[in-house]
Amino acid sequence: MIDRDHLLRLGRWISMLALLGVCISSLFNWTKVPWFIQLDKPVTGSFSAGPINQFFSVGQTLTTAANELSRVDLKIAYGGERDSVFAHVEVKSFPKGRSLRSGSVELVPRKAWYSFSFPRITVDESGGQVLVEVRSVPGRSLSDRDLVSVFYEHRDPYAGGRMYVRGMPARADWDLGFRMYKAVGLREALGSIKNWHLLGIEAPWVIGFGLASFFFGLCLWLRRCMNGQNPQVWTVVFVVLMLAAVALYVPEAIANPAISTVHVGLQ
Repeated sequence: MIDRDHLLRLGRWISMLALLGVCISSLFNWTKVPWFIQLDKPVTGSFSAGPINQFFSVGQTLTTAANELSRVDLKIAYGGERDSVFAHVEVKSFPKGRSLRSGSVELVPRKAWYSFSFPRITVDESGGQVLVEVRSVPGRSLSDRDLVSVFYEHRDPYAGGRMYVRGMPARADWDLGFRMYKAVGLREALGSIKNWHLLGIEAPWVIGFGLASFFFGLCLWLRRCMNGQNPQVWTVVFVVLMLAAVALYVPEAIANPAISTVHVGLQ
């Protein structure tokens, strides 16, 4: 005859070990994924430049100074009706124009931030300044009806470079909306307070409070479940604390375009 209490205890232990395994796996993945530190002040981009086609391209010069460059984010919009539309993105040394990294990206039908990551560009390669250019893919020409545009800003928000249109300098006070990063280790990324926004938050106490709420609720729930003491009540407590953590995290993630990006690799 099967002992019901024994099965319940066994189920609780299995649940606890499964949750512990998920936590350990998540922490392990944190050490493996690429982490980035933002270089210079980001530019949001409020106005659209386009439409991008075989005769119209836009670009932005970026000054990396003594830093290596591993990622650039751009805000691109696609408003056409075709199922599959591509744009070409290239990173060149400036002013020499030597291609350093390039690739094509399939655009999503909306306005979005695209995160272009690539093998690090050293200062020796770039000379301290690069040009990031968006144009039509050779052989897959964009048309005006595809309504592909790249967003930029007025009033010279970035003093380290300027916007280019059709390969020529645009107005001196125009800059594409962008973010640029260098690749770092997990310890360096988490150790710098100014980079906590890369996790979807703007201040360390937010993630601290959220994680504390999560683990506090999890410990209470597991303890009560293991002791068999009215787990329903503590399940409610756990859910409430989880919702509190999500309520703190989600608005920051939505407001921060660095989180909600389309990730693209360049070579």
